[in-house]
Amino acid sequence: MAGWWQRQVGSRAWNTLAFLECYAARTTGDDMAQLAEAAASFEIAARHAPPGPRRNRYLVRSAAMRMAVYHRTGTTPDLAAAIAILEEVLACDPPDLAQYAEATAELASALRTRSRLTDSPSDLDRAIALVRRDPPPGLDEAARAELSGALGSGLLALFRRNGHEADLTAAIEALRTGHDNEVLLADALLEHDRRFGALPAADLDAPTPVDEAVTILRQATLDRTHQQWSRRRGNLAIALMRQATNRLDPAGLDEAVDLAREAGAEAAAGFDRLTAKYHLAIVLRGRFQARGDPADLDAAVTALRASLDGLPDMSPERLPRLDALAEMLSDRADRFGSLADFDEAVALLESITDRRPTARLSLVRTLAARSFAAHNRADGDRAIELGERLVDALSARPSPVRDRADGAQAVEPSDRSVDTLAERSSPVRDRADDDRAVELGERLVDELEPAGTDGVSIRSALGVAYVSRSLGTGDRDDVERAVELLRAALRDATPTERARPPRLHSDLGSALAARFAMTGSRADLDDAVELQRTASREWPKGDANRAGTLIRLSTVLRYRFNLHNARADIDEAVDVLREAAGTRSGLQALALTVLSVALQSRYELTHDPDDLHTAAEAARGALRDAEPGDGMYVTLLNNLGAVLLTIFEATGSREDLDEAEYALRTASDAEGRESADWWLTRLNLVGILRTRWQSDGDESARREALDLATDALTTLAAATPAHGQIQFVRGQLLPDATAAIEAFRTAAVNEHLPAATRAQAAIRAGQLALQPRTARTPTPPAPATATAAEMYAIAVSLLPSVAWRGLDRTDQERNLTDLADVATDAAEAGITADRPDVAIELLEQGRSVLWGQLLEQRAELDRLRAAAPELADRLEAVLATSRLAT
Repeated sequence: MAGWWQRQVGSRAWNTLAFLECYAARTTGDDMAQLAEAAASFEIAARHAPPGPRRNRYLVRSAAMRMAVYHRTGTTPDLAAAIAILEEVLACDPPDLAQYAEATAELASALRTRSRLTDSPSDLDRAIALVRRDPPPGLDEAARAELSGALGSGLLALFRRNGHEADLTAAIEALRTGHDNEVLLADALLEHDRRFGALPAADLDAPTPVDEAVTILRQATLDRTHQQWSRRRGNLAIALMRQATNRLDPAGLDEAVDLAREAGAEAAAGFDRLTAKYHLAIVLRGRFQARGDPADLDAAVTALRASLDGLPDMSPERLPRLDALAEMLSDRADRFGSLADFDEAVALLESITDRRPTARLSLVRTLAARSFAAHNRADGDRAIELGERLVDALSARPSPVRDRADGAQAVEPSDRSVDTLAERSSPVRDRADDDRAVELGERLVDELEPAGTDGVSIRSALGVAYVSRSLGTGDRDDVERAVELLRAALRDATPTERARPPRLHSDLGSALAARFAMTGSRADLDDAVELQRTASREWPKGDANRAGTLIRLSTVLRYRFNLHNARADIDEAVDVLREAAGTRSGLQALALTVLSVALQSRYELTHDPDDLHTAAEAARGALRDAEPGDGMYVTLLNNLGAVLLTIFEATGSREDLDEAEYALRTASDAEGRESADWWLTRLNLVGILRTRWQSDGDESARREALDLATDALTTLAAATPAHGQIQFVRGQLLPDATAAIEAFRTAAVNEHLPAATRAQAAIRAGQLALQPRTARTPTPPAPATATAAEMYAIAVSLLPSVAWRGLDRTDQERNLTDLADVATDAAEAGITADRPDVAIELLEQGRSVLWGQLLEQRAELDRLRAAAPELADRLEAVLATSRLAT
């Protein structure tokens, strides 16, 4: 009896000591050491207690402490010990009803944790089976509620593995009936809102998942004595941030940040305070994304770094935070041009990919982004290699019957990071980043699919990597693969994924624009414009992310304007750029410099001096805060030089010409030959020198311009717009007529140049061919006259494209006015070549472009009427209305 009594007293004493150690863990900040001691004390208490409910209670508490230690330190022996202890408790026969629900829920939680650690589906399946099995008779309602909550947690983990909406919906329902699951329920609701939108509901006025999450967490934070109070406050701040973002509510964003700061101030020292700093970082980044204030992003990075201080290297909490930090650094590099941030993001992701498979998708995005920003081909290749492996695995796995596209959880910190390596390779284009991004992308499918990364994210990230690499290499296969992948991602995405965030439409639009640049496909360009318009509509006005989409929209609109000089396209481009420049997004400098280019293009169409003046102001404004080390510095100088040259040509101001030359020489000195924009800087500088030669007769300026143009050609593929533009300018500089004619001919047959530019090149070649060679031979020789006739024939053949039928009549006539003499000059060339038949043919073709289009339209209508009379009548009515409108 005395021994039994001593054991009773000893076990209770150890139990009391364990509780004191738990209290010390919450108050002293040394929570990991105190929790480990508490776990040991509970085990000693259990050994002193006789078999039965009290012993089991102490064992369950010991297992809970070991799990707490594992979550803070990542020590796998603690996880294994917790599982063994809980299995011992549940092996009791008959079952201990007092501890059954708690022990089952804890064991299920431990198995889910081990499943994430080892990537073992069997552990997750066992965890769900444990809480789904029939409970022993006599279990009370509170215990059943605890099991329901554990089932919800398991189903949420299953959703994050397989992406099935049905699993997420079932998890939400189970968590609703559970006990003390407010944070998990709110997390599941936010996940449903992000991936699938609103929950199915008979009541049209039912709250959105985000609104319900906010309500649940507000209620949960009323009890300030709850040991998880500060953590719940942090979760409430994140939910409020999501709600305010959806509602475009600036006050809500501020409330979310204030709440996160309050939670951090009141959190206990140690793990809880580190978690509060992590929550603050997420909320600050959300406000940055909505407002574009760089101070918010800087503060978010600082808070996230602080949340890692003191967190053990093996802690499971450390990996998602490093992933999130890499994403924020990538954001900052993307918005503000810091290559050091890109480098750190890549290094962080490379350090965790072995332990966090989803980080490999982040690495693909980041490599692709760095590739684009730093012109690093290796990054792009590596990203594509990794992404292709991911896609191969997606194609090889069986397709389950389900209600959404491929995949499971798209971890938010991973959603942006693959773009980081492909964007870092841009103004300084590093092929190494491109190749590396591609390489990573190809490996990712096999390794990420089991970890719950969805096919939409994988294909989207790999598509972006291919686009980035194609911009540096001009490889048609790369851009075709990008279009294929991004179309598949858009096809497989749920409606909510297509809309939030609207990156899929924009990324596909960029890929089609890149393919247009290679193929000249008008259909691709039109599709790109519509996709970018769709993406810009999906971002609400005032949202900082909308600015980047508007800039991309302006780019494809300017491409289309350059083709056919449609006034509506350039007007729309200017309008969207004005909006982007007025948004606090971190992209103001980019928006302003692109606005200067668009206004300059419109000036060349309308000759409105206000446009030229505003273009100069925008170009100077873009440079106001730029530094020589900034990623965009060269681009900003380049655009300033171009607009100042146009001002000189309009006004004759030598000051503007001198400033333009200084800006372009500075840009040329700062830019490496490997840069994607190197040729453009050279082209603009050649334009300056050509102007000096033409206005001052400075022969040295002509020779330098010719040397720069010839040198630029050595780095450009022949089938590119850049090659054609350089040849066109070079033809104006060559002293030898034969060489100049050949340069103009090369530009005239380059299908990637606008039709008007090609026609002008052909006309200049024809004019040169007809010029007398010497005073003794005033008439050009027969080969020259044949060349002239050939070149003018090319110019005349391009007139229908210059006055493309998609333009309104005013734009068609204006475009043809610039080439008004080409028909008579072509006829003269035909006569000189002793080909009167060719002369008559060219004269008729050149003078009847619009009339010929009307006749073609009538013939097409007649053929349609023969097959479908009603449709032909409707089309004719539409065409008549269109003609009246123009």
